[in-house]
Amino acid sequence: MTVEENSLERALRVAVTDSSSIADFYRELFESEVYVIGNSVCEEDDGAQEEDGAPSPQPEVRVSIQSWLRSDGSPVTPFFSSLSVLQRSISRQMSYLLLPARTLFELTAGAALVLNPKSAYSKELLSHEVASLLAEGVDQ
Repeated sequence: MTVEENSLERALRVAVTDSSSIADFYRELFESEVYVIGNSVCEEDDGAQEEDGAPSPQPEVRVSIQSWLRSDGSPVTPFFSSLSVLQRSISRQMSYLLLPARTLFELTAGAALVLNPKSAYSKELLSHEVASLLAEGVDQ
């Protein structure tokens, strides 16, 4: 069975084999939604109102994203270009979230990330690289 690659996987494959395409990869990445292993929890809204009768703030959503440990013991946060790539990278059923890549980068500020670990084409994004991309964008 052949698995078709999506536009992010295609951009990653091209960037790995042709370094002049890395900006195209980053543009595609920033426009993509990616999968992470984790879950979200929504704190219940009790329906209370402020003293002036205005509704209380919306419930807060907390996101928990799983990190993996590298062979040297340092943490890395895996993320995936598609559900099929995620499923091939894990050995048991796990909960997952679909997030815009930019949101993932903002939520994991300071963490090392790796796109599609355990795949033929993967890309590690170091914390300073992600910070630069968030601050300056992809057309550096």
